[in-house]
Amino acid sequence: MLSAYYQSKLGVIQLTYQGRSLYGLAFDDDLPQDGQPAESCPELEEVCQALDAYFAGQAVQLAPESLVLQGTPFQERVWALLREIPYGRVTTYGDLAQTYEDRYQAPMSAQAIGGAVGLNPIALLVPCHRVVSSRGQLTGYAYGPHRKQALLEGEGLTFDDRGQVINFSSIKLKAKGAEEMAKKDKYLVKYDRSRELDSFKVKGFRCYDGLDVIDDLKVGTAVDLLAEADNPYDSDAVQVAYKGHQLGYLPADDNHFISQLLYFGHGNILEARILSLNFDQGIEPLITIQVRIKDKR
Repeated sequence: MLSAYYQSKLGVIQLTYQGRSLYGLAFDDDLPQDGQPAESCPELEEVCQALDAYFAGQAVQLAPESLVLQGTPFQERVWALLREIPYGRVTTYGDLAQTYEDRYQAPMSAQAIGGAVGLNPIALLVPCHRVVSSRGQLTGYAYGPHRKQALLEGEGLTFDDRGQVINFSSIKLKAKGAEEMAKKDKYLVKYDRSRELDSFKVKGFRCYDGLDVIDDLKVGTAVDLLAEADNPYDSDAVQVAYKGHQLGYLPADDNHFISQLLYFGHGNILEARILSLNFDQGIEPLITIQVRIKDKR
């Protein structure tokens, strides 16, 4: 594997390559003393042309065969979704999770998506900088929020004093896919719905500790709800746990009310139990929980 550097207006970019295939692109604040400029490498001619065009304000996309993305199957799926975000648009971790669910029929959380996005080995050309928080704010960029904002401003986006995308609702790319996992409810066993506030599909079950306790989970099993106000991907994040094992998260698009109850100390009035399970062989584990007001009678 060889390396070279490209001098951009946002700092030095380190390129890792073999032949004409690019394996890594990362911003580096230090100019390498013995580094080779990318412009002098014939194998990187196409990459340099793409970077020149991008920093000149043009939309670019290299052919898939030019980029070698090496990770777990889950990570590679997420990175492929990143390449579908158009120039000058943004999406959220929650919308990416929904797109992942619809495409792969597997429950997913914004937090698990954020973890994979953060490990993207080819920045900029696999545009992880186009993923923002559920409120349109800059979060979770390994090379600093100043670079993330500068990249998006170069694509025509504008920001307010709080670092939030202006006209976020019109610029945001919504989740792709027509069907939700809820359509599988006909296969599930139902639990009593009295005093129900809401029910939720647990997102990201396979990405956390769920498989460690899967044999203990039954319809009616009590689970814990934990607010994560400092979560870098979603300040309304609500973790679902069972006896200290993380099962996943409430969906990012539907967690605000429960998050606020927990954050302001009203969690003692809530109880959460498993409403339905689907662990059929060959089907991604699917858990629905029900959140209810406790019965004090």
